[in-house]
Amino acid sequence: MTNWFNFDNIAIQINYGLGDMDNLKQNNLKTLNAIQKLILFLLFAAFALIGLLIADDYGVPWDDHLQYQIGKQNYEYAIGENQDIFKSADQHYGSAFELPLYIIQKQFTSYQNQIFVRHLVTHFYFLFALFFFFLLLLRLFKNYQYAILGLIFLYLSPRIFADSFYNTKDIPFLSTFIISLYSLIILIESPSSLKRLSIHAFVSAFLIDIRIIGFIAPIITISLFFFHYIAQRGFRKTLKPMGIYLLLTLVMIYALWPALWPNPAVHFMQTMARMSHFPWNYSTLFMGEMVKAFHNPWYYVPWWLGITSPLIIIIFYLFGLVALIQHFIKNVETGITKHQWSVFIFALFPIDLWILFLILKPTFYDGWRHLYFFAPLIIIGAVYGVRQFLRLLRKQKKATIILSIFSVSIAFFPAIQMLILHPYQQTYFNGLVNKSEEYIRQHYEFDYWGLSFKEGMEAILKIDDRATILVYISNESGIDNWRLVNEKDPRIKLVERLEDANYFISNYRFHPEDYAYPEVYSLSRQGSKILSVFKLDDYEARAKE
Repeated sequence: MTNWFNFDNIAIQINYGLGDMDNLKQNNLKTLNAIQKLILFLLFAAFALIGLLIADDYGVPWDDHLQYQIGKQNYEYAIGENQDIFKSADQHYGSAFELPLYIIQKQFTSYQNQIFVRHLVTHFYFLFALFFFFLLLLRLFKNYQYAILGLIFLYLSPRIFADSFYNTKDIPFLSTFIISLYSLIILIESPSSLKRLSIHAFVSAFLIDIRIIGFIAPIITISLFFFHYIAQRGFRKTLKPMGIYLLLTLVMIYALWPALWPNPAVHFMQTMARMSHFPWNYSTLFMGEMVKAFHNPWYYVPWWLGITSPLIIIIFYLFGLVALIQHFIKNVETGITKHQWSVFIFALFPIDLWILFLILKPTFYDGWRHLYFFAPLIIIGAVYGVRQFLRLLRKQKKATIILSIFSVSIAFFPAIQMLILHPYQQTYFNGLVNKSEEYIRQHYEFDYWGLSFKEGMEAILKIDDRATILVYISNESGIDNWRLVNEKDPRIKLVERLEDANYFISNYRFHPEDYAYPEVYSLSRQGSKILSVFKLDDYEARAKE
């Protein structure tokens, strides 16, 4: 029986550089042996089971009710019920994911069940995209082991993992972006196929209809076609399929976005203008200072990405990037194949797009979550980095085996941290950040989604047996979490003034400093508090004495 992970095979395969990627055989599911297919199935079965078991552990994020309304209003307009979407401040948000999610969610009456379903659908869509990421890596690297490694890299990215349950903006965008990369690779292999053109156009339109920045899909598509057919001396061959692709994409953007229907051109341009300079006028905590979101320093995105991604990915991405550039400088005149162009463009695109953002200066806040779709591109570069690093050691068989085992172990190290952080993996920082007492809370945004309010309110219900408990929350992210908890135990009542409350809950958003009130409960991760519950009864009584 064929060994699914034979290090002797790796030692042989790493002798091939990027230049031989089109010559290896494992490039789709049909080329995998029975053991490899079984392991893949068991891996995704485990992912699905984990998702089912822990989806209920997460609270409700800050924007959840707004996202729900986007789906609801677009749905009601689509069926002719009303035109409330055009009165909404959120009419410029795409509804491709929120609309079907609303249709599913509205089948349940209990708020707890609705939130559980939102979490589960969002996470399972991420797992669906994760499968396509495996197929994409298999297509690019033609190697089962490297495809599995890239799959694990993405799944065990702590912040993305946590967000995959409740972030119905950035994670569906990331997921659809992955699917668009795979549909693009398939299209390039047969550019005259109307079926493949239609599928890629649909996925591209779906991506744009989630977030307007999805226009990067047509940009990557045209770039890959251009470079591929330049290499093949057949640029004119791209004109007809690209024309069909762009036309189909425009038609499907219109079809999938009800808010565009009355006046598509005007609404689309308004959306582009609004989202390129989103009017978010708050400040975020960055490197110990409160900084206006539209005044972020040029290094804001790479800094956040660098300190909140597993270090193993960052290290191998940088190594892979250098190796890729060296390879292309050396081989640009002798000819570069379509898969070589694909890996090169995918790995470099995060840097290209970041430079573009430096020029356009869009508004970023809450770390780099708006750019989570960079992750699969970075991982493609990291997988290539692993491949080339092993290639350097191809003559040292023992060193190769030891390093391979070490690399796999390091790849799984984030899993341990994710277990420790659960259910707050979104607060993950890697080893580059100081973990001393309260350092992270005082220097960076921590639980900016407000998910910890759920556990804070549950703690109050456990320590206080009064029939009515008055609670004041530091910001509105606690409201939906109160709804969630209140459905089980309705004793907590929210008040609008601190002086009227028995308890005060803060997740330290916009207020990283300590409070003077007596603390009765707190949640900490990585040496810093993400939430505190303060009892005001005793504090007020002492103040009156």
